[in-house]
Amino acid sequence: MGLAAIFGRPAVRREQFGRWAKGERGVDAVHHYHALQACWPYLSAGRQKVLDIGPEPSAWLRTLRHFAGEKHELWSCRQGASPDGTDAGGPAPDGARLMPAEFDLWSPLADYEAPTGLADKGFTLVTLLQVIDHLYHPEPLFRTLTSVMAPRAVLVITASNVGRMANLRGLLRGGGLAGDLDALIGRRGKYPRPRVREYCWRELTRAALAAGLTPVRHGFYDDPARREASDFDEPLRSAVAPILSEHGQLQSDMILVFRRAGAVSVGLHRMRRGVYPLLREAHAKLEAARRRFRKRR
Repeated sequence: MGLAAIFGRPAVRREQFGRWAKGERGVDAVHHYHALQACWPYLSAGRQKVLDIGPEPSAWLRTLRHFAGEKHELWSCRQGASPDGTDAGGPAPDGARLMPAEFDLWSPLADYEAPTGLADKGFTLVTLLQVIDHLYHPEPLFRTLTSVMAPRAVLVITASNVGRMANLRGLLRGGGLAGDLDALIGRRGKYPRPRVREYCWRELTRAALAAGLTPVRHGFYDDPARREASDFDEPLRSAVAPILSEHGQLQSDMILVFRRAGAVSVGLHRMRRGVYPLLREAHAKLEAARRRFRKRR
């Protein structure tokens, strides 16, 4: 555990995590493993107040409890839940707390009777695993999270990559990126709110910056279950790769890490906006007094 904390990697190999995930209800051997890798430096640094937002938060919270221990405080907020309100990911770990909230204010599938804010604050680690794709607009969610995150808190996001190879292949064959109408209005699928759109990492970064979050890093990974592009011709792959280089890699999914500005950054920002203008004004008055004194001499 000590060496894993030093190098910032969880003390579990991918194969070991996959074997454990097979016996756990709702645990995803791909998305949860990459999220655990991104969260591990913060989980191993000390006690965290963790909030997970997603359609099946219980499985991810059980993963954190299993690999990170009992010291962390676990919270969850279910988005796009099943019609009967149950968590398909199984039971939540002991001590985990559930908060109701609805963030996608512009969605026709939104529950307008649910609160639009969270009832608690001071979260030091927030995770959004494969939930951004279910929202029409991420800005209300980012603004809400910024208001409840502690200074220097971390936000970890996993989402589908709109620039993945399968989407590129579909565009070249005359298709599109939007889902069919039945999926958009929720007539089919496991949840009443299906996956409605995909994002580019630059779009999510701009929305997070507007909400007061600072990007830490981003990366891409491949989900074997979504490897629809395996029959993509290698010559065509080499030809289009430079075109999409500005959007990152061509893997199926992406992971982004953001941090909320700390007290020092906020203090410097206030100093630039408040103290510095006063200093400039005082300096200008002093220079004007000096000039008047020189004229009198």
